[in-house]
Amino acid sequence: TGREDLLSDPMYLGVKMGRLTGEAYMAMMDKFVQAVQRNWPKAIIQWEDFSKDVAFEVLHRYRDVVSSFNDDIQGTGAVTMAGVIAACKKTNQKLSDQMIVISGAGAGGAGVAWVLREGMIREGLTPEQARARVMVLDSTGLLYEGRHKMEAYKNDSAQTAELAKSFAPDGGVPNLLQTIKGSKATCLIGLGGITGQFTEEIIKAVAANCEIPIILPLSNPNANV
Repeated sequence: TGREDLLSDPMYLGVKMGRLTGEAYMAMMDKFVQAVQRNWPKAIIQWEDFSKDVAFEVLHRYRDVVSSFNDDIQGTGAVTMAGVIAACKKTNQKLSDQMIVISGAGAGGAGVAWVLREGMIREGLTPEQARARVMVLDSTGLLYEGRHKMEAYKNDSAQTAELAKSFAPDGGVPNLLQTIKGSKATCLIGLGGITGQFTEEIIKAVAANCEIPIILPLSNPNANV
């Protein structure tokens, strides 16, 4: 662990050393995957609770090496898409008809955005069209190209700077309300850790864009809804 309070705690049962990072961490992961393949060649590895930047790196590193999946990214994404598709059937619409806003850009939020884009592409949209229909926000605001303080893994979900500027003419980073109004969102998904975001004003803003809005408050724990 990297937490000094745990390392100094006599009741801590983990290894009393700092967490590996960088190449040393990946070298350890390589040895783990090799050991699994050697001992259980038909096993499927489930990656669970990795930090958001490492989660995507690990998933991509072993995609063509061993059968595996990341529950936070792909599991959450699959379940969320199932919910959105079920809601679309109730309104006689397709997934690709929706304009989606996701509040939360951790492994779960980024994973859900990726799965939803892939679903739209399967319905006939181009990758660019699909990206333009799935807005993702982190604690700073809308993800867009060239925005400062944005981790590399978020680039796949970034909108164009021109679109972001149209949402916030003052030049700031578009917030949740501005993104909902600017994009004319029909579906709002909560996957972040900031409490109190789904206010009456936010819900009414989504409802103003369509007859039957899709609202999925999925933040965990639910105190963060």
